Order: sequence, then C-alpha cells, then structure tokens
Amino acid sequence: MSELIITRTAVKCGRLKRGFRFLHITDVHLCLTDGTETPARIEYNAPRINLFSRDGVRSDEYFPRFFEYARDNGCDAVIMTGDITDTPTEPNIKALERTVKSSPVPVIYVVGNHDWSFFDDYRTKNAEALYLHRFAEVSGGDTELCVRRLDGLNILTLDNGDNGFTERQLDTTKRLILEGTPLLICFHVPLAAPALSEKTSKVWGRDICIQNSKMAKMIAAADNVAAVLTGHVHFFHEEYIGNTLQIVTGLGAEGMGRLIELGR
Repeated sequence: MSELIITRTAVKCGRLKRGFRFLHITDVHLCLTDGTETPARIEYNAPRINLFSRDGVRSDEYFPRFFEYARDNGCDAVIMTGDITDTPTEPNIKALERTVKSSPVPVIYVVGNHDWSFFDDYRTKNAEALYLHRFAEVSGGDTELCVRRLDGLNILTLDNGDNGFTERQLDTTKRLILEGTPLLICFHVPLAAPALSEKTSKVWGRDICIQNSKMAKMIAAADNVAAVLTGHVHFFHEEYIGNTLQIVTGLGAEGMGRLIELGR
C-alpha cells in the first residue's frame, strides 16, 4: 500500500509554555456511497472515487492511517481543516464519526465548502438544515467557530467555506488576539498571498483564495498568532502574511499530511 506523504514544519512562538505536535490533514474528500443516493448523485460521485485516490489507494483507505501516524508520532491532536467528506452521504458521515470516535489522539475539525453539500444543493439553506448539524459534534458543538484551550495555547477553528468570515468570527478572533495567549487559527479556504495566489491561479485557472479580508489584516498585525492552518487548494505551501505564517497542506485524499511542531 502506498505510504503517507508527510511533510514537517517547525514554528517558533516564544510565548508558549511548552511545545506541541499536531498532524494537519485536509481535503480527504471521502467518496463513499451506499446506493441510496439519487441517480444523479451516484453518477456524479463515480469518477470522483478515482479522482481522489493515489496509486489505486482510495481516500477512505488513507484516512484512518493518519490517526495511526499521529499516535505513533506523539501528536497532541489531529487537526482537520475541511473537505474531509466530498459530499454528506450517510457512509461518508458515518466514516467520519467512526474514525473520530476511535481516534487514539484528540481531534480538532472544521468544515470546508464540500463537507455538508451535494453538487445539486450546494451550500443552500436546505442543505444546511439537512446536513450541517451532523458535523456539529465533531466540530466541538459549533460548526461556525470553536475555541479550544490547550495548556497555554488557544486553537480557533472558523468555517469560511463561503469564502469569507462572519462578524462573530472576526470579533472572536480579535478578542483572542488582544488576549495575548498564543493562538493557532484553523480554517479551510486560505487567505490570499502573492506566491500562493500565483500558484493557485496556475493550478485552478483562477485565484480561489480569500482576497483583501479583515481577517488577513488582523492576522498580519498580530504577534501572538503562531500560525494559520488551511487547505482547499490541494497542494503544500507556506507563506507569511505579515507576522504570521500561513501553512497550506496538500491533498489528504492522496495521503498527504503535515506534521507541525510548535516550539518556543
């Protein structure tokens, strides 16, 4: 079976009480079905099973191996930044729930733009009512934002799958920055940065990062944001936004992940 592709990134944050180790995964795009979906959704899903695979190994086969890796490498948590499921089929949601519940290390999760929507009901109020609540438990009870406090480190997860941030998210981020405690921010769609935007435009034909946001300005000026973790673009990238390193991790569907070591 193909090996996981894990890259390592070390980040210094002098205010930390101790070091942390996290495994960051994103964009696993689970494509499981059970035949109860509509014919159109089954047809849509069929080619994506092979699209989200590598060397004949499907995304759902790579997925549990990340948690074994995290256990074997002494990680404090697995951080998942969205699009873990490609669509909210019952088998996909069950696989997510089962894997999180059986994880040997804590799991931190935020939804992306795919997790709770089908292509023919994309991020509508109907889709939100039907499926988003299914992801609340693995998102810490609140899919929009969640704050976790871990031995002198705050971890903030924000759902920005609509390519922006709510006022509630911005206010919470500002409050945590002003608090001064080291902060790790996690969301799905990355913030635009020169090299990232150039590469994204080449890969996708357009820049799919978030442009000129209030969030970017706050993060750029902050001195206690250890890093920003994101995905969405399906490749590895690191680039500073002001004082803060934005870390983009590659396609989890192909066994890609990132071991992040936060140190003083």
